[in-house]
Amino acid sequence: MCGNQIDLGNRSKGLFHAIWGMLRGSSLLLIVALFSAAVSGCAGLVAGTSTLNSAPVAPTITTQPVNQTVTAGQTATFTVVANGTTPMTYQWKKNGMAISGATSSSYTTPATTSSDNGSQFTVVVSNVAGNVTSSAATLTVNSSPQPLHITTNSLPGGQLLTPYSANLQATGGSLPYNWSVIGGQLPNGLGLSPANGTITGTPTSARTLTFTIQVKDSSGDTASASLSISITAATLAISTTGLPGGTVTVPYSAQLNATGGIAPYTWALATGALPAGLTLSSSGAISGTPTTAGTSSFTVQVTDASLLTAQQNLSISTAAGTACAPTGSGVCYYVSPTGADSNSGTSTAPFLTIQHAANVVNPGDMVIVRDGAYNNAAVSGVGSKLIVMSRGGTAANHVVFIAEHKWGAKIDGLNNTSASGWAFAANYIDVRDFECEGFSDSCMDNYNGGSSSGGQFISIAGNNIHDVGRYCTTTTNGRVGIFVSNDNVTIEGNQIHDIGRGAPGEVLSGVTCIDSVNTLHYQNNDHGIYVDAGFTSANNLTIKNNVFYRNERGWSIQIYPAAVSNLRVLNNTFLCANPYRNGHITLGAMVSNSAIENNISWQPTAGFLDYSNPSGYSNLSVANNLTYQGTVGAEATLGGISLSGNLDNIDPRLVSAPSCTVDAASIPDAHLPLGSPAIDMGLTLADAPIDYAGTPRPQGIKFDIGAFEYHP
Repeated sequence: MCGNQIDLGNRSKGLFHAIWGMLRGSSLLLIVALFSAAVSGCAGLVAGTSTLNSAPVAPTITTQPVNQTVTAGQTATFTVVANGTTPMTYQWKKNGMAISGATSSSYTTPATTSSDNGSQFTVVVSNVAGNVTSSAATLTVNSSPQPLHITTNSLPGGQLLTPYSANLQATGGSLPYNWSVIGGQLPNGLGLSPANGTITGTPTSARTLTFTIQVKDSSGDTASASLSISITAATLAISTTGLPGGTVTVPYSAQLNATGGIAPYTWALATGALPAGLTLSSSGAISGTPTTAGTSSFTVQVTDASLLTAQQNLSISTAAGTACAPTGSGVCYYVSPTGADSNSGTSTAPFLTIQHAANVVNPGDMVIVRDGAYNNAAVSGVGSKLIVMSRGGTAANHVVFIAEHKWGAKIDGLNNTSASGWAFAANYIDVRDFECEGFSDSCMDNYNGGSSSGGQFISIAGNNIHDVGRYCTTTTNGRVGIFVSNDNVTIEGNQIHDIGRGAPGEVLSGVTCIDSVNTLHYQNNDHGIYVDAGFTSANNLTIKNNVFYRNERGWSIQIYPAAVSNLRVLNNTFLCANPYRNGHITLGAMVSNSAIENNISWQPTAGFLDYSNPSGYSNLSVANNLTYQGTVGAEATLGGISLSGNLDNIDPRLVSAPSCTVDAASIPDAHLPLGSPAIDMGLTLADAPIDYAGTPRPQGIKFDIGAFEYHP
């Protein structure tokens, strides 16, 4: 019975009933003994979950196989746990295909390869009552990590004192990496970031250093490499390629500069010589006071801390400046913003103020005024005058005030704080080459309270007179560049521009101008030159070689209200006229024995001349004037005025004209270009032998028209 593998769960029942029938009535103990003997004689009988009276149970899975992740080359094991009537059998499958020999409750794969990645593993569990298939478990096979390796095999060089940055790179292993220097050292000033392998910093010494870098991955594997960084100094070079010019007797200072190399630098002259009076320090400073005019060429050399050298060819041009040339028994005086009025007024001990010099001059003296602004906030209010000339010269020996450099010395009214700049109450005075601006009433005047004893034989030449009366006002008093009220004045070679009060809507010093009572004074009260013969007289006035522009609150020249004789307006250039009235010049009084000749009038409102005085002219020559976009006179010619040689509606083709907006930054270039119709079209005038720039006339067959004589 047991030799035939009789199943206790079925056949033992028959045996039990047979024995029961045979021995019915016997003692229960005998029955149990016989049954036990029968059962114990059956070797290999499997213990199941059945009882003598239950049916077999199909398998169920209590623990499913789970996903596995391995690295290529490793094995993976899948396991299942099932309940049910035993015995149970197992068959593992890969991607739905049975795996040979995989018949137990767990399955271990062979060594995996990348092709196994993503495979699905299931198992079928079976017994006499049925079978069940597990959920699929996925196998993930990761690539085998590459060996940890530093791929950076060299590092860029750096420059001394220049920021440096380089990145170390590695492959393989497992992130994150940690970097370190395990041998040698980085150049001074550089450091290594452990987290990202960046070498940064600013090198502080020039040398080449070799060191060993190590990288460690998250699993503790390491790799190392030997690297080096060379730090060099930048090429030593002199960056100064040019030097400013100097002027005789004027202190000079310039600094030489170099780049690269290793500081500190030491400077010296290699060849040549500096201008007389100048020296070069070892720190590269050129200083001193030039004593001789001319150009000096030389070579400078710089040496750095490592004894490298560099050289540069340079030159300094020294101008003669304004030579002091007193006449007669006169002497030279000097004025400087760094001087003191307690000084003696010499070149080395100059006065501080022009007024102090004016208080001590005598006939024949020359006063040289050095660059800077000259003003006095205490000189303020109605009638205030910054400089009053009560001492003058003689016919043979004028008193001369001259800026050391043209327009370098500025007479400054401090934005209308002072009323007038320079008042002439004495005779035979020349004022040359100053800038004058910011006064409320006038820049220069020879008004002497009606006295004829002072303010004559005045020469105002080469000055830049501008921005006078530039504030909001409705006063009837004119704001003027130059006020002439006495005889024998020459106004020559000046620029006179942007004169006059604000028009409605203009914003001056933060104030918006208005004409609240409709005075219209902003249209005709303020002038470049105001000739007023009503106090004494204003005869023998010469106005020549000047450039007028943007005098738009009146006229560039006004003659009013009294008669003038021997007025000569010669070879001037007038630009940007009054938009409210006619003309660049208004004649508001009788004029006799006078000439208005060789002038350029550029874009007047209608005509060059405005005859606001309708009669009383005598022997007034208006000749050889050129008017662009207008005529010499827009009105009918009056008796006593002779017109000849005038060019109307002709473009002089100036090199460049300015913007006509008051206070615009543009400056005209009133030179004549080749081919200008103003060339060789003027009269030959004995009292205008040179032009604005000092060029002799004529350069061609005749005088040119305007302030400039054309020359190639």
